[in-house]
Amino acid sequence: MGRAVRAIALAVLSLLGAVLIATPAAAQVPPFSLAGIWNASWITHPDVAADEAAVLHFRRELVLDTVPESFVVRVSADNRYRLFVNGRSVSVGPARSDVLHWRYERVELAPYLVTGPNVITATVWNWGDARPMAQISHRTGFLLEGESSNALDTGSNWQVLRDLSRTFAMPDGQALGGYYVAAPGETYVAAADPQGREGGAWVAAVNVGGNPQARAISRGADPYGNAGDWQMVASELPPMEETPQRFAAIRRASGVAAEPGVLNGTRNMLIPANTTASILLDQGELTNAYPVLTASGGAGARMMLTYAESLYDAEGNKGDRNAVDGKTIRGVTDTIVFDGGTERQFSPLWWRTFRYLQLDITTGAEPLALQDVSSIFTAYPMQQRAGFASDQDWIDPIWEINWRGLRLSAYDTYMDTPYW
Repeated sequence: MGRAVRAIALAVLSLLGAVLIATPAAAQVPPFSLAGIWNASWITHPDVAADEAAVLHFRRELVLDTVPESFVVRVSADNRYRLFVNGRSVSVGPARSDVLHWRYERVELAPYLVTGPNVITATVWNWGDARPMAQISHRTGFLLEGESSNALDTGSNWQVLRDLSRTFAMPDGQALGGYYVAAPGETYVAAADPQGREGGAWVAAVNVGGNPQARAISRGADPYGNAGDWQMVASELPPMEETPQRFAAIRRASGVAAEPGVLNGTRNMLIPANTTASILLDQGELTNAYPVLTASGGAGARMMLTYAESLYDAEGNKGDRNAVDGKTIRGVTDTIVFDGGTERQFSPLWWRTFRYLQLDITTGAEPLALQDVSSIFTAYPMQQRAGFASDQDWIDPIWEINWRGLRLSAYDTYMDTPYW
């Protein structure tokens, strides 16, 4: 096949992959139209500045005599949130936009509620100066309002806890070999984590700006933003997919014996005391995912997680993406400092893009038992409903590459490359 014909075929395949995609229905919540002022208030921590980097946990108890058939809430935050009901993650957001079109998600809580006490919590974070370029921000805050009940509306009856175990650091784009404007890396210090978020310094949440009339308003109430703060618009996107997945292989290990059982949580991988070890994991293909690690012991041990699409040779070239011999890794990193506890689990607040994940570990006087390592794939929930038949064997792999590229580039916005 000539180059011109091949180029045309590739272009057609790309268009087919981009156009013949049917998205699933939006979240299983009926439409809702809001005009005017919300009843709920935006809330925050009394000691957190408007735009500083911070991780906050909010909570409220809801006692029910019976579980209602429906309990729909509208929820949003600045910058991002993850909402839990009785420990189960039920919503992640908000979809990105600007302050005059700030998005909220409508979430059905009824399937997660039980008779008696229910604990509703939310983790909210502001990346501060390290936030991604696409992430617009007004000030740190959280908002939740019920549609049929005001029992959970945010206000001073919510409690808030500042989590000092996580800090953010923007990678050096030039050191990574390119222009980097995505999410920052995280450092997690387990000893500073308010375990179970029960014994920490919970305080009463305050309305944003200390104003008792702080309210969210709908976009239609004041299109010019004269009321200040966020102008609320319902998100039109479905919930993003989150699917557990496993690494394909351990490609190399130094300073420790490779234990493949750690990839499915069946065998511990023990890093001895006073050891420097390195473990290279291979997903098998590029992915967007939240890595999830579980470990015990290792008080004071440090682990650096480095994410990359490929390794680099001595000249700084990637070459064959499957090859790892004689190559080194560089990329976005997260860091964990262990406290010696049992079954400590770490996952960053934001997903990472990678095929390879390298774990560089330094232990102190106590060994570290790595018990499980996996990840949770995430992307816009596209479904492939197109097909293309050809007698050319090379077509099918190209179709697969295009499909994967589309999936990895689509979240609440479409990106030219999710890693960068």
